[in-house]
Amino acid sequence: MEGHPAKVGWPFTQRLELLRSTGYVTQHADSKDRRRRLVGLTDEGHAFLAHVTASQTTWLAHAIEYALDDGERGDLAAATTLIERIAATESLPTGGDTR
Repeated sequence: MEGHPAKVGWPFTQRLELLRSTGYVTQHADSKDRRRRLVGLTDEGHAFLAHVTASQTTWLAHAIEYALDDGERGDLAAATTLIERIAATESLPTGGDTR
């Protein structure tokens, strides 16, 4: 959505309307519940998302290479492994159980 800088504080409905008007999403009423609206990505939306994701991935790879030394890149790789392990956790104990 070039030409549309991120607007902090934009209500969700305005963001959704921008995405709809640019052709990135479709929106229609739920046939089972008229209070609900169903939103989906169009082919253009999928392509845009892929482009943005690729751009961000490229930027991040360059930033890591430029801003971090070898030791820091190793630390980041180790931290990434831990974060992935946490993200893969399906359930956590409740209460004060820390292990």
